[in-house]
Amino acid sequence: MAEQASALGHSDRAADAALVKLTEREGQGTEAEIEMLMDDAAECELALFIQREACGMSNGRDVIKQYYVPGKDFAPAGRPASW
Repeated sequence: MAEQASALGHSDRAADAALVKLTEREGQGTEAEIEMLMDDAAECELALFIQREACGMSNGRDVIKQYYVPGKDFAPAGRPASW
């Protein structure tokens, strides 16, 4: 259980950091740089979502709201984008 909690915390911090980087560079970076940061943030969001589900937290709506990555449609595997 401690390992799961640690991994969840790591995923949460990674998602936070990726969104901070994206926010800091918006309007300043090149299109390619912004796209790379958006991809990284979306990957971190997905990793956090998966880790939460592994810990038994199946409702991910709060993750999607808190870690929304602009320009990326995020839908967990097997669920519609409108979910």
